[in-house]
Amino acid sequence: MIHLLNLFMLSYMLPSAKQMPTILFFTGGNSLMPKDIYSNFLSKFKDKYNVEIIKNTNKDSETIIDQLFEYSTNDEIIPMGHSSGCTTLLNYCTKMKNIKKCILLDPVDNNLKKNDNYNFDSFLRINAEKSYKWKMGDNVFKNPLPKIPFIPFFNMDTSNFKNVTKVNLKDYGHCDILDTAFSNIMHNTFAEGNSDRNNLDNYHKLLYEIIDNYIIFFDLLNYILPLSTNIMIYY
Repeated sequence: MIHLLNLFMLSYMLPSAKQMPTILFFTGGNSLMPKDIYSNFLSKFKDKYNVEIIKNTNKDSETIIDQLFEYSTNDEIIPMGHSSGCTTLLNYCTKMKNIKKCILLDPVDNNLKKNDNYNFDSFLRINAEKSYKWKMGDNVFKNPLPKIPFIPFFNMDTSNFKNVTKVNLKDYGHCDILDTAFSNIMHNTFAEGNSDRNNLDNYHKLLYEIIDNYIIFFDLLNYILPLSTNIMIYY
């Protein structure tokens, strides 16, 4: 029995190229930000996932709808958003029937349609905790601007969402998910991130590992027990 379970888990965790799950990624700025600033983070998924970028032209909603339609016949797709890209994700993916899991990275609500009846079986919400904290600069004469928390004013309320696994990462900020050059600009101005600016690749790996384990083991747990409660995890 143990050997059969191990074989099952191994086959589940190592999908073939044809079976790679599809992740639809909604970038920040309501999906207007270019994918290039997320290149290191997204590169962590390449061996196990097919990651597609949903592009918002900010001209009309048909552009996003047309892109999502291409994936409406897939066995299953997994939407993942960062910042206000989570608003775009929820506004457009709610009625898609081939979505079970949804990933929200530091979600920002700047125009979320009022709809708590999402079709998803579960949510993973990852918060970079420095996104929620004010802090004055160490030298107010050199840099008088405070470190501004991105989230509190537009925090996405997920308290009414069902089956939310919430992970808090205490030493990271809202823009640490970006490539180092872009993340450093934000860190050195007003959006504080991790104090070790050489540590961002490890952060991107950590994000990937959390997301990958959620995708794999949520399905695995459904074979064993019903997941019907919200979970809080601290790193």
